[in-house]
Amino acid sequence: MTQAMLEYAAPIMAYVEDGTVQDPNDALQVGLLLWNSMLPGVPVAVKQSRREIVAHIETTIQLDRQ
Repeated sequence: MTQAMLEYAAPIMAYVEDGTVQDPNDALQVGLLLWNSMLPGVPVAVKQSRREIVAHIETTIQLDRQ
């Protein structure tokens, strides 16, 4: 399961390699956030909203809305 999640997060971890994200844990956290948001068995009340997820990604990867 861990290997699958790491493969899932690989594109986000590339931001660490190119220097956009300084802390690998931050990039991995984004991967986990996306992974957990896609799990079908997690109750909606437990999942973060799309707005919260996008805000976290924007902050971590230093993206703007465009």
